[in-house]
Amino acid sequence: MDWEEDVGAYKRVEMQRQPKPAETSTPEQKYWRKFKTVTITKAYAAVHSVTFSPASPFDLAVTNSTRVQIYGVRGKAPKKTISRFKDVVYCTAFRDDGKLLAAGGEEKDVKIMEAGSGNLLRILKGHTRAVHTCQFTAPNRHLATGGDDALIKYWDVSSGQCLLDMEGHSDHVRSLATSPASADILASASYDHTVRLWDARLGQTVLSVNHGDPVQSVLMLPGGGVMVTAGGNVMKIWDVLAGGKLLQSVCNHSKPITCLAMDPEGGRVLSGSLDHQLKVYDVQEYKVRYSLDYTQPILSAALSPDGMTVAVGMASGLL
Repeated sequence: MDWEEDVGAYKRVEMQRQPKPAETSTPEQKYWRKFKTVTITKAYAAVHSVTFSPASPFDLAVTNSTRVQIYGVRGKAPKKTISRFKDVVYCTAFRDDGKLLAAGGEEKDVKIMEAGSGNLLRILKGHTRAVHTCQFTAPNRHLATGGDDALIKYWDVSSGQCLLDMEGHSDHVRSLATSPASADILASASYDHTVRLWDARLGQTVLSVNHGDPVQSVLMLPGGGVMVTAGGNVMKIWDVLAGGKLLQSVCNHSKPITCLAMDPEGGRVLSGSLDHQLKVYDVQEYKVRYSLDYTQPILSAALSPDGMTVAVGMASGLL
């Protein structure tokens, strides 16, 4: 028997193809997958700030060039457009009851408005350069603002008077966060690489940490004992009660982080970056639990108080 006959004597064996195992998802992955990307608007300018009202129905304030637009939490068209600005608006903040809205930007002045009507109530004058961050402090009587003049100003909302100038930073102040533990404690993040903790009763720094890069954003976690900072493509976690001890440093973005946000329960931290990604971390191990991919560099992000909507503002003007 030659080799051809020898081969022909054997029967071909059909390979059994095993079915692909079903993809398994953790409850957390299922939770974040439910957020479907919907483009609400395409503006002609970058969306520097997205801010949800803390009060139901959780309206969304969006800065767009010289305007602030108010959206319903699930609306695709603005409920109101506030055009009281002569230059670019960079930041907004709602008071805890949702009735007042503060906004600041290149104009240097900070404007206090009725959130529902858009009526102007106060103009806070004092900053000498652009204002990039503002934050109401409980119990809603005061407003803190920070700007490119390296100052943090502490205002009495009812009178419009500046109560304190908090001096200490040597470069632009980009982000403010209030402590859940005390209405008098405020964190500020600056391009001078530092994050400072202030006591408004003293008008002084009570803690300072060096992030190592220009700091773009800061968060105070529930309880006020832990602080999260973002600068460059690195996020750092600090123990405030231990005198600013560095707990962890995580680097999961390929480009600078521009914003931080927190879920309503305080169990997840979100970081948005110029690499088009929004990453979700747990607050126990600070591991990435999910990533949301977008088409453009991210400048701002927020999660609604009911946990049902993620708002992301992009450099191209997409929301």
